[in-house]
Amino acid sequence: MNGVAAPHRVRPCRPRDTRAIFRLLDATFYPINDRLGTSNWMDRVNVFQLVYSDTLWVLERDGDVIGMVCVQTAAETLQIFLLAVLPQWQRHGCGRALIDFAETEARHRKLRELSLQVPVQLTDAQAFYQRLGFTEAKREPYAGLTLIVMTRAVAASRV
Repeated sequence: MNGVAAPHRVRPCRPRDTRAIFRLLDATFYPINDRLGTSNWMDRVNVFQLVYSDTLWVLERDGDVIGMVCVQTAAETLQIFLLAVLPQWQRHGCGRALIDFAETEARHRKLRELSLQVPVQLTDAQAFYQRLGFTEAKREPYAGLTLIVMTRAVAASRV
């Protein structure tokens, strides 16, 4: 995996990962509630539905879930939702590894574009995605927030 040394790997989420997913969401999303001006941002996420949806993938290290990403196909785009990495593993290439996984998955599905949404308040997340080649496509209102839709073309298959 680019940017992340072994023993990291991305694998499909399993029901036994549910507690780890709750811990990951608590650690990564609840702290941003003040920045978003809400106290219940993650209460909108049905974790159990995600775990059983075949759209959630986890980044694991030594058997521990340290990151996750949810991906769904829409037209010719792979939409990325809920990309999260435990705070102690941020800035270690884990987010990049999850984006690399999403791009590989998009190529496998013969899709042309990656897409994600980030609240306007999360300028650090916007900067991270921009460093990875994402650009702002549009802005959309959602549940009292303004989300920036960011896109990136899927790179040709690497030899």
